[in-house]
Amino acid sequence: MGQDYHVPWGPRYYSVPYTLVGAKVNIKATRDTVMVFHRDRRVATHPRVGEPGCSTLREHQPAAHQAYSQDTSATLVAWADQQGGAIHRFVQHHIDRHRRPALSLQACRGLQRLGREYGPERLQAACERALRAHAASVSSVRSILKRGLDTAPTVSPEAANDDPLPAHENVRGAHYYI
Repeated sequence: MGQDYHVPWGPRYYSVPYTLVGAKVNIKATRDTVMVFHRDRRVATHPRVGEPGCSTLREHQPAAHQAYSQDTSATLVAWADQQGGAIHRFVQHHIDRHRRPALSLQACRGLQRLGREYGPERLQAACERALRAHAASVSSVRSILKRGLDTAPTVSPEAANDDPLPAHENVRGAHYYI
């Protein structure tokens, strides 16, 4: 078993009681069920799921993890909506792009920490800048905040390409490709 309280079976991880972290366990699976045994005693039973992810039973978690797992995506999306437009759009973009609720929950918690550390105005500006750059990770937002890019002016792509082409015989122009 790994260093947390989940064991791998197929493409998925199934939880066992957290007191068994590091213990050797045996897994028996049927078409519909995954059972985990420790010293010939069944310690977990899960419905078998074929897609990747984690199946975690609440009673397998330590008390701190149970409290942490109380957050739901609806609660965190409501927090993001309450904070403002760019934060909410960033969270929605993250949810749409990653399609893994656990990752999006973790991302929202990361944004909450960044909001406490840098303030909601800077977080708002950093999320706006990350969205313009098509970034969907909290590490991008954190980097923007650390470097102070949330306060720096942005250059639009149109403004960056406003320079006229030099008059030169090697520059063919649009008419060449017609």
